[in-house]
Amino acid sequence: MVAMPPEGRLLVRVRGEAWESRGDERLQAALEELRRCKQELASVCMELDLVGEESERRLDALRRAAREADDLLSETDVAVLVLDRALRILHFTPPARALFNLRAGDRGRPLGDLTHRLPALELADLERACASGAVLERELVCAAGRRWLMRARSKPARRVVITFVDVTAVRSEAP
Repeated sequence: MVAMPPEGRLLVRVRGEAWESRGDERLQAALEELRRCKQELASVCMELDLVGEESERRLDALRRAAREADDLLSETDVAVLVLDRALRILHFTPPARALFNLRAGDRGRPLGDLTHRLPALELADLERACASGAVLERELVCAAGRRWLMRARSKPARRVVITFVDVTAVRSEAP
């Protein structure tokens, strides 16, 4: 609190202690320290604003890239499952719904909990490929007679990506 007594002296009360402006070096030092702190805070605020703007630009770029990747995967006829190391679903493309009974709420569910239309799909093979980092390729036939080329690839301590390409037309044309 600042008060102006009738004599024209400036009195400042800080935490119950009165400081007089005339000749009081403690008051001058405290005011100078407050000015320095205010300048430092303004500088830190400007830096935070710049960091926030840069973060926002990077986040926008990541959102655009994610949208483009989603658009690309959604527009292909390739069924893709992205799983974590424990074979829980992280992401899938719409064509994957033709093979697995998937809903948007299935993210995070173990692949083994879902029913699918690929009788020859062995989760044990996927688990071994996932553990070793090897590429697993199989041609699978679904219950409706369609043929799918499955390719599972994982990298150590990363995600597992499984693609299913419908090769029915190609196989029926082969001599």
